[in-house]
Amino acid sequence: KDYWRGVDNYYSYNLGSRIMEVLVAFKGPAILLDLHKQTTVLGFEDGFKSLFGVEWSKEYPIIGKIAVELLRSE
Repeated sequence: KDYWRGVDNYYSYNLGSRIMEVLVAFKGPAILLDLHKQTTVLGFEDGFKSLFGVEWSKEYPIIGKIAVELLRSE
């Protein structure tokens, strides 16, 4: 949480949008609302696992690499 205090809002917003692009590519646009709903009920970790069938901690390195590549291609 403290890390984000030193990051320009533009970069954190841009990174978040790239991560959403990756999730939409995996499951389609409805996944964003589904993830939000599951997160409010189960919390992010369990909500993510219920939708994707895998733990966020195992997927975020892959999703992060893809998001970085998307940012580099801008």
